[in-house]
Amino acid sequence: MSQKFLLREYYELDIDKSKNYLMESKVQDGNLYLVGIIQAADMKNGNGRIYPRQLLEREMNIYNKLIKDGRAVGELDHPALREEISLERISHIVESTWWDGNQVYGKIKVLTKMPLGAMLQSLIESGVKVGISSRAIGEVRETNEGLMVEELGLICFDIVHNPSTTNAFMLRESQMLFQNIPTITKSDMINRKIHKILDLK
Repeated sequence: MSQKFLLREYYELDIDKSKNYLMESKVQDGNLYLVGIIQAADMKNGNGRIYPRQLLEREMNIYNKLIKDGRAVGELDHPALREEISLERISHIVESTWWDGNQVYGKIKVLTKMPLGAMLQSLIESGVKVGISSRAIGEVRETNEGLMVEELGLICFDIVHNPSTTNAFMLRESQMLFQNIPTITKSDMINRKIHKILDLK
């Protein structure tokens, strides 16, 4: 039987010279950017969840429309039990994403004129390692391979901190929330996501 959760997945944004794409923070044209892995498909993550490639591709295609419209923003740290993005808590904007195998990379601009963006900049300049974490509403089903994500409504990518991880590609362990979310059908979830995109235009 499937269950619905607020799904949160953690990745560290750091330098890894073994990859073609550097996981790094850098200043370009006076702006501070973060580059790194933001999601992955067809592999069991640190929470025991598996995101099918076809499902994740669908959500990333929808998300890329937000990027095109300049709406792909995220917060500094995950909010507690909240789906919607708070404008006053925005710290960054995702400017582009791309696939490398089954991993999704992103280029993120820190909004240093926002209060929490300035805080994020200060943390980075002080040498604090930060991570990236997707926030989504999802439906999962327990299988022999792990918790298979059967439906997904990607909300955003938040900047987070988790000092226990020693591997730049390790997925963070996060608490599964919203176990009593009202029943949402797959079509409802997809339509809600599409309507959000259309409302932004």
